[in-house]
Parts: sequence; C-alpha cells; structure tokens
Amino acid sequence: MIVSIKNVSKRYGKHDVLKNINLEIESGEIFGLLGPSGAGKTTLVRQLVGLETPSEGENYLFGEKMPSLKLIERIGYMAQSDALYTELSAKENLEFFASLFGLKGKLRKKRILEVMQLVDLSEHLNKLVNNYSGGMKRRLSLASALLHEPELLILDEPTVGIDPVLRQSIWSGFYDLKAQGKTLIVTTHVMDEAEKCDRLGLIRDGRLIAVGTPAELKERTGSASVEEAFLALTLGTLLSAFANNEFQMIQFIPIIIVPQFFFSGLINLDTIFDWLSWLGPITPLYYAAEALRDIMVRGYGWDAIYGNLLMLAGFSALFIILNILALRKHRAV
Repeated sequence: MIVSIKNVSKRYGKHDVLKNINLEIESGEIFGLLGPSGAGKTTLVRQLVGLETPSEGENYLFGEKMPSLKLIERIGYMAQSDALYTELSAKENLEFFASLFGLKGKLRKKRILEVMQLVDLSEHLNKLVNNYSGGMKRRLSLASALLHEPELLILDEPTVGIDPVLRQSIWSGFYDLKAQGKTLIVTTHVMDEAEKCDRLGLIRDGRLIAVGTPAELKERTGSASVEEAFLALTLGTLLSAFANNEFQMIQFIPIIIVPQFFFSGLINLDTIFDWLSWLGPITPLYYAAEALRDIMVRGYGWDAIYGNLLMLAGFSALFIILNILALRKHRAV
C-alpha cells in the first residue's frame, strides 16, 4: 500500500474542507480524484505531499507519516499553480530543479531532454518562461515533476490548458510511467481523463462519495459513462442529505454544463451564480466545459449538443426545485 489516508478532516475556521476521508492507493496504479472545483481535491493532495496538515486524521506515504522530509526524492508533485522562474529559460528552470535532487552531468542532460520531449517542448528549451503560453507553462511544470524519476507522482490537474491532442500524448506517457512501476495520483474534473484512470475517488463537498474502477462505478449506477455515474452518485447523496435534514446551509444548485466552445466570453459562470443568489448560500456542484474536446476528438454533431442541453435543462429544473424546498425548510427551522 503506497498511500493510506485515515479519517482525515480539514477545517479552515468553521468551514469543513475535508470530511473524514478514508482511502488507500495501491502501488503501480493511476488513481484519479474526480470532483468539481472547490470539492477538496487540491487540499487533499497538498496534505499528501506535506504542504498542509490535517485537522484530524493521518496521511501515510510509503508507510511513513506525512509530512516527512525523508520522502521528498520519492515524490514528484505538480501543483495547480505553476511554480516556475519566469525570468529564466526552461532549461535553466529544469537545471535548477535537477540540482535540488542531486542530478548531475550526463544524467541531468539526459533527463532534461527526455521530459521536454514527453511534454512536446523540446523546441522551446532555451526560451524564457516569461514568453511561454499558459499551456506551455503547465507542460513545463509537469516536466519538472517528472525530472527526478519519482516513484509516486501527485499531479493536480496536470493537463488544464493543454489542447486535446497533446493531452492524449501526455496520457500515453502516463501509461508508460505506470508500466515502469510508478504510481500516479491525478486530480481532474475532466470526464475523459477520469475514464483513463485505473480507479477513481469521487469527491463532492469535501466528502469521498465513492471509490472504484470506472467500470465498477458505471455498473453500480447503471450508467453508460463516468459522467453519468458521478451525477447519479451526487444526486443520491444530495437527496439523502435533504431527506435526513443533514445540511446546515443550502447546498443545491443546478448542474451547469457549459460548452465553452460556443459561449466562451459570452457567459460568465460567476454571473450565473449571482443570478441564483436569491436561493440562499450555494455550493457549485459540477460544471464541465468539454464540448470542444468532444467535437475535436469524437466528432459530435448538433444532435448530441442539443441532447446535452436538454439534459442540462432537466437537471437544472430538478435542482432549482430542491433549492426552493430546502430554502423553505431552512427558514421554517
């Protein structure tokens, strides 16, 4: 067992970010943490690498309680925000990070070339990072995490801002790492990436609501995709909480599925949430902007797009009703 998370909770003031998480991750698997923004994924992985400590519970990596400086060389971490020196070139960044892990001489040069080839940045090795695009910076951050060939890779949304074709290439590299016996933990809100993982942990509102292979989760819910399984499990959790009066504030909101391919720059999600603010305190549950990827990679047509919009309308109506009922119930208490 390479990762063991035992009864972990995290609070910031009165706000519970993680709620009694229990999870074990096997050596040599690609484990995905799937959930919407704000679900607690980043807080959990930051604890695993020792950047944060739990309010309750314990995290173990390689049998060692975290945080532990002994394990730094065995872990590769890619944060959600790029940690790069923009006034330096990509090569200079990687040389600096390589020196921290004791890589020298020919081995250092070899590893820099290998990781830059994996993320398709070889032609930009000597370019200043300040001149990199956002997607290129993400790829360079991934390269730095891979540089010292760690046994465990913890990657927080590693392919955000990366085009669909290159994303597939990077995932091919992940499979190669797995074949070498590496363990990967990947946080994501992209359903296509979730399908590629060996196992998934579904996180909503700080709770781990389900763990299993993509096939197991789909079978458990009678769903055709991980996306449908996530929605079904989320809906079941919410309905149970509503029925048992286990909420302290209103936590229902329409599921927003926004094809940014069409609406980028025209619709602002924050504006949508502002429009719904009359429902009381809200927690955004889920939204995915993958229509462009679907069209590029899968070739979806207008029928599929209209179908998704109809599904959106149905779910939105249901969650608005739940919001109204919850608000009335909340005010009656």
